[in-house]
Amino acid sequence: MRRSAGFTIIELLITVGLMAIIVSLAVPSFRSIIRSSSLSASASEFLGALNYARAEAIRRSRPIILCKSTTGNTCSLTSEWEQGWLAYVDDDNSSTLDVNTDTIVRVWPGLGGNYTLRGDTQFDLAIRYNAMGVLSEDAGTFVLCADNVTEGARSIAITRLRPRFGIDTNNDDIPEKDDGVNSINIASCQTP
Repeated sequence: MRRSAGFTIIELLITVGLMAIIVSLAVPSFRSIIRSSSLSASASEFLGALNYARAEAIRRSRPIILCKSTTGNTCSLTSEWEQGWLAYVDDDNSSTLDVNTDTIVRVWPGLGGNYTLRGDTQFDLAIRYNAMGVLSEDAGTFVLCADNVTEGARSIAITRLRPRFGIDTNNDDIPEKDDGVNSINIASCQTP
């Protein structure tokens, strides 16, 4: 009799067991990579919206306001930034969106998932760029977190002229709040 080539049941069980161990070790690391990539993409989207609003203010020589919006046609006083936002030309200089006189130039949908996007108190309702593309408020910070965890979060520093990504100078995986004077770790995902 010839012996057929192949695996014995014991060899197969050992191989499957080893594969299960390897996969169980790799999955948490893979999830971390996916979360980090997704946070970076969402932070880039919000930074892009800020740069868009600033560029439109300069291009149109009109104030542009970026406000929280869940509907895409009104600004929201009760929602949070992660639920969506829009940019509009403040043609009547009232700092409130009036669909009869102001022009909505772009709408961004919410971030989805378990993200929080929160800004300093001066950015609770809106961000206003004047006709020269200069921020009307003081400098501040936005924080983007996944699952309300500060480790691995992203921050966006908003200065008078140009927004930028926040930094982590001490490499503890928690971004720093940048108020133009101090650089300290963000305190939470709810308020930078």
